[in-house]
Amino acid sequence: MSARKPSTGVRGLLESFVEEEHKQRDPRSPINDFFEFFIAGQLLKDHGLNDTEISSGLPSGGRDGGIDGLYLFVNGEFIQSGSEPDIRRPVSEIRLYIFQCKYTDRLPEEIINKLVISMRDLLNFENQLQSEEILERYDAAFVDTFQNFRDIYKLSRTGVQIHFSFAIAHLANEVPIELSNKKGQLVDAVKDHIFDAEVHLEFWGPQRLVQQVRHVPKQEFLLKYSRDVISYDEVGFACLVNLSHFYSFIHDEEANSIRENMFEANVRDYQGANPINAEISQTLKNTSLNADFWWLNNGVTIVADRITRRGEGLYIENPEIVNGLQTSYTIHEHFSNGGSLSDDSRHILVRIIQLDQTHEYLRDHVIRATNSQTPISPLLLHATETIHHDMEDYFKRSSPPLYYERRKSYYKNRGKKIADIVDMQTLAQAVISIILQKPNEARAQIRSFLKNNENYSLVFNSSYDPEFYYKCASIRKKLEAFLKSDDFSQDSKRRSLARYVLNHIMSDMAIMLTGILSDSPDPLMFANNIARIPHYRITNEVMLNSAERVMGIYLDSPHLGTPNAAKTKELVDDVLKAARDHRRSNVI
Repeated sequence: MSARKPSTGVRGLLESFVEEEHKQRDPRSPINDFFEFFIAGQLLKDHGLNDTEISSGLPSGGRDGGIDGLYLFVNGEFIQSGSEPDIRRPVSEIRLYIFQCKYTDRLPEEIINKLVISMRDLLNFENQLQSEEILERYDAAFVDTFQNFRDIYKLSRTGVQIHFSFAIAHLANEVPIELSNKKGQLVDAVKDHIFDAEVHLEFWGPQRLVQQVRHVPKQEFLLKYSRDVISYDEVGFACLVNLSHFYSFIHDEEANSIRENMFEANVRDYQGANPINAEISQTLKNTSLNADFWWLNNGVTIVADRITRRGEGLYIENPEIVNGLQTSYTIHEHFSNGGSLSDDSRHILVRIIQLDQTHEYLRDHVIRATNSQTPISPLLLHATETIHHDMEDYFKRSSPPLYYERRKSYYKNRGKKIADIVDMQTLAQAVISIILQKPNEARAQIRSFLKNNENYSLVFNSSYDPEFYYKCASIRKKLEAFLKSDDFSQDSKRRSLARYVLNHIMSDMAIMLTGILSDSPDPLMFANNIARIPHYRITNEVMLNSAERVMGIYLDSPHLGTPNAAKTKELVDDVLKAARDHRRSNVI
């Protein structure tokens, strides 16, 4: 490929942004591929996705149907490809972001033509998405996301808002009129199958993209209080906040949804209409009760990087609601569904503590202490445990170093290379696939799996050598990179399929590398064997052979063509049996 001519003006500025981040974060990838990652990160900046989540929405090769990025959000929550949505409350909003990225100034009409064909294929409920015909033409991860969309759409009820947000990012100075005029065809392609959808198409040229690069997501939020605030040191605050003001604090006007990123450190997901939340909801509805809301509710606790008192409000930087999620969500639902903001004079008790990242251990202690009464301990709460601090330190000191993200996007925001970052969920998936030999569990509802304390203790256990976790992370990262490379294949279908069964490939590799053939191996013994594997044995040949074996079994599976083909126990059994049979007769 010939060298690109240096650009000037705003286009040159955009290219310099792309090239600088490419050099810093992913220099081994082709610049055109990185542009897709860059654009997805910029256009979804306000959603706060980490690197793994952004990468999950990108294609594995050329079979993209004109789609360079695909992201599904339900009630403001990202639904990652390969996962099974765990919808605990009524669906109020479904949003699909669909991106096309052109690192060029050429904008041919086929850009929209391809999207039209894809929408007619993937949204037509008469088409079996996991059929061989569809998988031959589209990336398996994209097919999985559209399957999730269909399943959720069929379960949704009256009143749900459905948005298709198409964005075409490019380097052209202007958009050809012929291309703009095709918008109607794209709208029709969606509405022919999803009649109640709102469809938007936007062209993002250099100037708008530069503005987006410079856009900093809102980090400071105003919390108005209605009574005297208690504070002896301007670091910790306690105050009564009018319910309407608290609603405004947690409500995102632009997205018309709750600010999900305020709750990432909370102890549990929203539990929906369980008895406790139903009681909170009934209290909110009963405005005739002669009692203030805060008399009947424990309130919420917030930690933040910085708190400044100005006038009758607190300006809170990077707030995290670490206790009171159920109350917060129920308040948000109450006012979003007709509760009167102007007539409600009741209050909620709010505690706010200033603890920035330099007080990390104390911050973690607050999160754990304020959630100590619940029996459920999900992934983000466990992030405060010593084992995860120890792994983070161990990974950084290892060679080559990896960066373990206990806190979402912590190392991404510090400019570390994409290939060197491992988040908690990715590591958990590797451990479950490698020593528990349950790649289907790792692929499906990973968060639900880890909420079970027994399951969690099998995955994250202080008895395991830290080197074991480092090896699991290394195997996952090496395998990801290999499956994207020409050393594996130049065939986009093979790349897409391999990514779809990546967890199964890790299970096969674990058997090949350790020679452990038991149907139910002891996890500690398995972990010790993984820890002792030298890096030089994790070769391209091992990865290629495992990938070929697993993909062959998957393509011969009687479940091929079903929505959950890669999540069946039967496929796991077939993969593990083939791996053990092969290992018995071969020494590597």
